[in-house]
Amino acid sequence: MGYSASSHTVIGLRIAPASLLYEKQLVKVGEHDQPPEVRFDSTTGKPLWEEREVAIFDDDYGSKPLKGNLQIHRPDGEGKRSPFVIIGVSIGADPGNDPYYKDKERRAGDVPSPTDVEDIMLAIKELVPDYLWYEDQFGLWSMTYHSY
Repeated sequence: MGYSASSHTVIGLRIAPASLLYEKQLVKVGEHDQPPEVRFDSTTGKPLWEEREVAIFDDDYGSKPLKGNLQIHRPDGEGKRSPFVIIGVSIGADPGNDPYYKDKERRAGDVPSPTDVEDIMLAIKELVPDYLWYEDQFGLWSMTYHSY
């Protein structure tokens, strides 16, 4: 049994806790044409709708970009239980594993220009709901991953 650690830097928005990326929504139970106001079947009494926590973004836990090059970065892949997530772009990562560098002339370690940083910030602001945007949580973040 071994141990390995890796790290990279992310320019992005820190959101804490990660559970803020989930919201409760009414989800249809079974096949029916009833509106959400009709919560139970009048003949069987069974629920027609139920409240579930649904991810705001469907990103397959960071395996595919949300919009452009933006991804959700989770510490140690903890998902919803994570104390925080960062929505942003990796820099200084292994280009073989990072979609930001695929099919691009950029290389890992390239320093983004101020225009790049502003573009990333604007893309995140367009993507996230207003209640998740806090200017003081946008910045340069270091992410460390551990494997035991």
